[in-house]
Amino acid sequence: MSADEHEEIRRVYHRPHWNEVRKIIGVQIKKDKIVVHIRLHSFTPVLYGEVHTSDLGVLYDSRIEKYDGLTSEVIRLYSSNKYIGFELEVNQALTVKLLI
Repeated sequence: MSADEHEEIRRVYHRPHWNEVRKIIGVQIKKDKIVVHIRLHSFTPVLYGEVHTSDLGVLYDSRIEKYDGLTSEVIRLYSSNKYIGFELEVNQALTVKLLI
């Protein structure tokens, strides 16, 4: 995928989705609600030549994760006592095995 195609996907899909999620979370926190955000997505079995051997990843404390995703961004925006973020990541290879 070219850099232009990647940017188009981010512009059309990712950014609008992330903006809406941020907005919804912000509204609930302003109402003094506690938000539990569960994010589910897949990951590639091979990235930059590194093989990921795990089938499932759980990122339960986004304050210490090394990835810079939506959950990490939201924890920086809002008080950690009002936002609880979990990320569940499934290896795409496992997904294919389950579908066959």
